[in-house]
Amino acid sequence: MRFLFLSVFFLIVGCNSTPNRDDYAKHVNTMGKAFHGENKLAFSFTQSEGIDLRGIHNRDDSTSSTPILYQGGAGLVGMFAQIGAHAAFTNSSRNAKLAEEQERADSKISPLIDLISGVSIFSLLDRTDSLFVKNNDVDNETLRLKPIFFSNEKMNQVILKLIAWLPDERGRTKNLRYQNMIQVFSPILSEDEHALFIDKDNDDVKRMMARQLNTAIHILQGDLTGRYTGLNEPQNTFTILRNNRSKVVRGSVVDNRCGFQVVQDLHSWYIAFPTETPVQQDTLSSPEQC
Repeated sequence: MRFLFLSVFFLIVGCNSTPNRDDYAKHVNTMGKAFHGENKLAFSFTQSEGIDLRGIHNRDDSTSSTPILYQGGAGLVGMFAQIGAHAAFTNSSRNAKLAEEQERADSKISPLIDLISGVSIFSLLDRTDSLFVKNNDVDNETLRLKPIFFSNEKMNQVILKLIAWLPDERGRTKNLRYQNMIQVFSPILSEDEHALFIDKDNDDVKRMMARQLNTAIHILQGDLTGRYTGLNEPQNTFTILRNNRSKVVRGSVVDNRCGFQVVQDLHSWYIAFPTETPVQQDTLSSPEQC
């Protein structure tokens, strides 16, 4: 009976599993207060030198239900096998639907994607470039970074999600020592600013991405070195503009940098959003001025 209960439980979990997403990470920190020194931090990008820019798409991955007809003669084990096969098919369909939605969203921001085509992610770094190591120098103490930029359909806002993680002492990713997600929201651009933003003869897109990426790395450094520990700031509710809609965040302010207010939310993620409204000219300025 116990075997039957566990089998049904895991099959139900499998049927309702979430499709794979590389732009999401739960907060993990098994190091406690064993913070790193500023001069001991080492980072490495997990992707190639190109910039990963994607369109914002609908996250609804639901698919139309399909009837399940089980072959009774297969017995109990056979029934479980059929349920497992159906769950795998359903999950595959959900992943395929999300992939189609992503491709459709990407096509709507193709002018931006074309603008940053061939631009190296390393060209966005400022003073933090010395903290990055080459792929052949990566070891088990190197923080892995995966920056993903998103743009809405109107192409008047860019959002960075930086996923960071540290493998265990043997380099395995099953039991991470550290993992977190940092989001940096750009301001909503006006029509005039948007016209400059998508101008192929203008570097506003690159400057905005550079500002976001360097801000995210600064926040990551603060988290890893203990800069934000013990602040005990009161929790508040913040409203952030995302894709021309209001997003409510509950958390505490831990930093202010380069026109961004940094909040640590209830998930221990970090969210940076612009403090100036409307956008000031220096919002698109180079990161070296911060």
